[in-house]
Amino acid sequence: MSKLALIPYLCGALFCAQLIAQVTPATAQTDATRTATVEGLVLNQITKEPLKRAEVQLFRIEKNASNIMGSNDAAYGVVTDAEGKFHIENIEPGEYRLQHHKSGFVSGRGGAYSMSSTTVTLAAGEKMNSLRYYLMPQGIVNGRVLDDEGEPVQGASVMLMRPIYIRGSRRMAPAGQAQTNDRGEYRIIDVQPGKYLVKADLGRAFMGPAAAPVATPQPGAPRMAFVSTYYPNALEQAQATRIEMAVGQELSGQDITLRKDKVVKVSGKLLESDGSPANNFFMMPSARDAFTFSGGSMAAPTDAKGAFTFSNMRPGDYTVLAIHTDGSSSQQHVLSLQVGETDADNVTLQLPPPLEAAGSFMVEGSDKKDIDFAGCNLNAMPVEFSGFGVGGGSARSDGAFKMERLTPGRVTLSAYCRAAGHSYVKSIMVGGEDVFGKEIEASSLSSAAIRVILRTDVASVSGTLEIPEEKKATLRQPTVVLFPADDRLRKAGQMEQSQIDQKGHFESKSVRPGEYLAFAFEDADYATLSDPEFFTAIQSKAVKVTLAASESKTLDLKLLPWPEEFADRIQ
Repeated sequence: MSKLALIPYLCGALFCAQLIAQVTPATAQTDATRTATVEGLVLNQITKEPLKRAEVQLFRIEKNASNIMGSNDAAYGVVTDAEGKFHIENIEPGEYRLQHHKSGFVSGRGGAYSMSSTTVTLAAGEKMNSLRYYLMPQGIVNGRVLDDEGEPVQGASVMLMRPIYIRGSRRMAPAGQAQTNDRGEYRIIDVQPGKYLVKADLGRAFMGPAAAPVATPQPGAPRMAFVSTYYPNALEQAQATRIEMAVGQELSGQDITLRKDKVVKVSGKLLESDGSPANNFFMMPSARDAFTFSGGSMAAPTDAKGAFTFSNMRPGDYTVLAIHTDGSSSQQHVLSLQVGETDADNVTLQLPPPLEAAGSFMVEGSDKKDIDFAGCNLNAMPVEFSGFGVGGGSARSDGAFKMERLTPGRVTLSAYCRAAGHSYVKSIMVGGEDVFGKEIEASSLSSAAIRVILRTDVASVSGTLEIPEEKKATLRQPTVVLFPADDRLRKAGQMEQSQIDQKGHFESKSVRPGEYLAFAFEDADYATLSDPEFFTAIQSKAVKVTLAASESKTLDLKLLPWPEEFADRIQ
C-alpha cells in the first residue's frame, strides 16, 4: 500500500491536506529525477535570426529500430516559439536523434551542430539547455524548357543531378525534380548547396505519357526525336555546364533548349527463365553509367505475350530494370541491352533463372542460448553496381534464412544483426571458405549452406574533442571514422562511424577487434569513405589504434578538414 493510500487511516480530516501536501512534492521531485529535459534555439544559418514555428523532434536510437529519423512516430516533438526557442521535458533517458525542420529551409544531410539532426545522449535528471541548431534557407533553381524553334515545352521533366560514389564508382543521382507548365517554366525547390547538372526530358512521369510524336522520315533518312538534354543544350554529360548553388540562392534563367538526335525503335519480347512470356512487367531502360532508371518516353509495359516496344532510343548500351507489376510479388530484374544504329524488331530479353540460397546465423563464444535472430539480414550486392539487384534474406528466430531471387553474377555479402546485442560479424562461411569482404559468384551460393558467424566480444572506443564555440557554428557533419587496416574488411564495409554530439563526445560500442586508422572529420560524405583513392589520400593523417577483444579505449583525436581534392563530393 502506498504512502498516500495510508493517509486516511493515519490522520483526521483537518490534517490530511497538510500531510498530502508534504508527501506529493517529494513524489514529483522523484519523477523529475527519472526524466530529462532539452531546450535550445533554432536559427537561420545565414542571418542568425531565430526561426519560429520550426518543428523539433526526438527519435529514439536502437530502442525501437523502426523509430528512425524521417518516420512519423517521433518519441517527442515541439514547435519553436517566436524567439526560436524549444523546450521538451519528461524525456526518458537514452540516446536520441534530434531532427528539426521548417518549410522554406533545407533540412539537409544531418550533422551535429548546424544541420537537421544530431545525436543527443540524455541521462536521468539531466537538463540540457544550451542546444543551438541552424537551418539553411532553401536554394531554388528555375528556368524554361524550349524546343528547337524556341517554343515552350509543356510537361517536360527537369531533374537536378549530382555525382555520388558507390564503392569508388561514380554515378549520377537525382537531387530534385519538377515539371514544366504551359509556359515551359520549371521551379525546383529545397536545393542544397553544391554543384549540379540540369537535365530535361520529354518523358513526363515515372509511368507517364510518351514523348511527342515524331514525323515519319523520308526513305533512307535517319529518324530524329527530342532526347534527354543537359543545360544549356548538351546531349552528353561531358559537354554540359554545371551550375553551382550557394546557400539560400535562387538561381534563375537556367533555360534548356531540347536537342534532337538520331533515335531508333526497339521492340521484342520479355521471356521468363523457362521461355514462357513474361507479362505484367514494366521495363525502364537507362544509360549504362546512370544510377537511376527513368520512366517517360522510353519506359514500356509488357503485354500478355511479353511483347514490349521502346521508342526514341539513342544507340548505345543500356541497363533495363524489369519490375513485376501484378502485386503478387516484388520481382525486379536487371538486364543488359545493346541498341544499334537501326530499328530492331525481334529483340529477346530473358529473365535469369531464379537463384536461391540458404543458411543460418550463429553466435560463437557465447553461453547465451536463447538468442532470437529474427530480423537479422544477409545481403548480396552486385559488384557491378546498378542501384538495383540486391538479393537478401531475413532470418527466423532460430537463425535460419533463405535468400530468394539473387542477381546472377559476382556479388559481395554483407550481414546485419542486432539479435545478440553488441556484436560483430566474424566471418561468412560458404563451403568452408570465409568470403566476408570477397567477391563470389552468386550461383555458387546455392550449392552450399551459408553460415554467418557472430561474436559478442566487441571492443569500444570513445573520446571528446575540444571544439571552440566559434567553430561549432560552422560545422556541418563532424564524424569520427575508424578504417580497418585490413583491405578486405574495408571492402566489406566494416568502417565504424560515429557522430560527434553536442558536447564534442563520440562513442562506438560494437567495434570488431583489430587494427584501425582513426580520423575525426569536420564534414564527411558517406559514399566517398568507401573510395580506395580517398583512403590512399588521407591514411598518412590517421591515428593508429589496435583493439583487443572486449577492450575499451579512449582516443585522442583532432578535427581534420575534409580533403580539398574531394571537396566536390560534399553536397
